[in-house]
Amino acid sequence: MNANREIVGRCALAITLVVFVGGPILMNWDKLFPNGRIVRAEMDLRAFAQGLELYRREHDGRLPDTLDSLWNAVGRGCLGAVGGGGIVPLDPWDHEYSYLALADGTFDLVCFGADGKPGGEGEDADLTSWK
Repeated sequence: MNANREIVGRCALAITLVVFVGGPILMNWDKLFPNGRIVRAEMDLRAFAQGLELYRREHDGRLPDTLDSLWNAVGRGCLGAVGGGGIVPLDPWDHEYSYLALADGTFDLVCFGADGKPGGEGEDADLTSWK
């Protein structure tokens, strides 16, 4: 019975540490890692770009008209963390990613940053698939 009490005590201690040490870290995640959203948006743009290239190969060189078409055609297998059918995810600031298939066969993918508007600096700066 003493062994069980020791295990329960250690588990209680571990839970307490997670709540009291981990909680404040998670609550201040953006302050601790200010570029985290930018990094996630860049990763999303790369995943979308890879998905677009796969779509192009599987559709005789054509690009989808919208990200919804890409999302539903390619899905989670190619897009990894951002893929998965249904609704195309929003950027880390809860704005839609901008996608445009160009006449020359290329595409523009843009995240307009924290403010959701073209231009800006810092977190408001635009992130693109071609930079």
